[in-house]
Amino acid sequence: MSDNFHIELVNEIFDGQTRFSFRGKTVFLRHFSLKDQENLNKSFESHKLRAIKKGIQEEKDVLERLKRDGTWTAEDDLKMSQAEQYLSSLEKTKAKLALPSQKESHQKLIDEERVKLLALKMQKKQLVGKTSTEYANSRSNEDFLRNLLYRDSECQNSYFTDQEFGELDDEELSELMNSYYGIMNKFSDENIQLVVLQDCFSLYLPHCEKTWDFFAKPISKLTLYQLKLIAYGRMFHGIFQNVDKIPDHIRKDPKALVDFAESSRNKTKLTNKNDKDNSATALFNAKKEDMEFVDPEAKKMSLSELLKKNGGQLNMDQMMEAMGQKV
Repeated sequence: MSDNFHIELVNEIFDGQTRFSFRGKTVFLRHFSLKDQENLNKSFESHKLRAIKKGIQEEKDVLERLKRDGTWTAEDDLKMSQAEQYLSSLEKTKAKLALPSQKESHQKLIDEERVKLLALKMQKKQLVGKTSTEYANSRSNEDFLRNLLYRDSECQNSYFTDQEFGELDDEELSELMNSYYGIMNKFSDENIQLVVLQDCFSLYLPHCEKTWDFFAKPISKLTLYQLKLIAYGRMFHGIFQNVDKIPDHIRKDPKALVDFAESSRNKTKLTNKNDKDNSATALFNAKKEDMEFVDPEAKKMSLSELLKKNGGQLNMDQMMEAMGQKV
C-alpha cells in the first residue's frame, strides 16, 4: 500500500466521513457510531418479525427439519463445535509460545484448521438457505446505509429520502452496497493497525492517550474508526515503550509486532526460569532465529554443526560451552 493510501485513510478517520461517486455524483458516507449500531439492531428486529410473518423460517426451525430428514445431524453440529473449540485452543497455545519457529509452525496448523471449519460452515449455510435472520440482516443493512449517505460534507442533508431509496432498482442498490462494503474493507482492523505504524502517523502516536486533542469531543461521540485508531495507537505505542530490541524490519508490521511482544513476555519467563540456581537452559530442536531471539549475544552454533565438529558426540563441558556458560 502506498503512502497516499495511508494518509488518505488517516484523514478520512479524522474527518469521520468518506466520499465516493455514485452515478456521476459525489456522495458523502458518514462513519458510523455506537448510536448507529443501536438503530441497526432495532431495524434488524423489526425486519425479522416482518420476515417471520411472511413465512420465512428461522434457522433453528430449518435445522430441526434438516435433522429430521438426516441432511444435517446432531453429529454434524458436534463436529463443528469441536472444530471451533480446537481452533480456539490452538490460538491460545500459540499466544504462549516463545520461539519464532514454534509460532510459525503453529500458525500453519491454525490456518489448516480454519479452512476445515470454513468448509463445515459453508456446507451448513448451503443446506439452511435463506432464513428470517439472513433476510433481516440484508434489509437492516440497507436501512443502515441509507442513514449514512449525505449530499454535503457537513453531513446535514440526506442523499435519499425514504421514498427515493425504496425506488432504487436492484442494480442501483447493488452498486451502492458494493461501494459501502468496499469502504468497510478499507477501514478494516488490519488497515487501521497498519496505518498507525506508518511514518505519516508517527508524530501522532505518542499522543493517542489524549483523545480530546485528536477530536475535541467526548469518547461517546467518536466514530468506530476513530475509537479503533486511538485504541490501536495506544497499544502499539505501549509495545514500543515496553518491549526491548524490536527488530527494525517488523516495526511497521502489526501482526509481527504483536507476535514479537507476546514472545518477549514468554521469553522473559523462559530465560528467568532458572535464574535462582544459574543453570543452563538447553533449547533442543531450536532454529538459528530461535537462539538469536532468546539470546542475541550468545555464541551462534547450531546443534548439528556442533555435533559434526565433535564427531557426533558432546560431553557436558562442550554442551555448557555451546550454551555460553562458564565451565
